Amino acid sequence: MNKMTASQNMQLSEFFHAKIEKKETKAEEDQKVMDLLGRFTAQMLMDGIRDGHPKPEWGDGETWRFYYIDECKLRGLRLLEQLNWPSNEKALYVNLYTGSVKTLIDIATTDGYLYEYTIAEEVWSVVEHWEPYDESEHLKSGKQ
Repeated sequence: MNKMTASQNMQLSEFFHAKIEKKETKAEEDQKVMDLLGRFTAQMLMDGIRDGHPKPEWGDGETWRFYYIDECKLRGLRLLEQLNWPSNEKALYVNLYTGSVKTLIDIATTDGYLYEYTIAEEVWSVVEHWEPYDESEHLKSGKQ
């Protein structure tokens, strides 16, 4: 049977201690980012999420996209209300890229990756890819 020497035990202990410290530092950094995004206006959050891969405000990471998504999920329907967008599940929204029109509930349940999301869980996708449908604007432009 292999027995570890005291030196090897110490090295292993230091390894685990360093790993725990790194994890705690990451958690503290994550909380700082979420605290900052929690102070963002709804418009700032929308602008960032529509950027696709928002750049970090600090640090050496490539994107804060997942933090933005998490903040959108935390706000849920309140984010739509903060944007003065309808949050009723039957409200119509138009896709910014395809022009298709769907109800808010259809966006969340049929456009969600697993087809079982709630509107609150998919609000980030609504804000990123959709906007409220204004029939009068589409009639003015000749679109149906």
